[in-house]
Amino acid sequence: MYQGEDEQRTIDNAISNLIPVCASCHRVIHRARPPYQMEEVKDFYQAQLDSSI
Repeated sequence: MYQGEDEQRTIDNAISNLIPVCASCHRVIHRARPPYQMEEVKDFYQAQLDSSI
């Protein structure tokens, strides 16, 4: 599939793009097609916190 440096660059990019999330956040992220971006999910949760105050 990839040869040499391109393969390593692809792996490095993929690892740097990973963000660990809990199961609940993972479920929210994948509710949309394409999946929500992490900033959108943060905004959802912040809005929930703000509305409950």
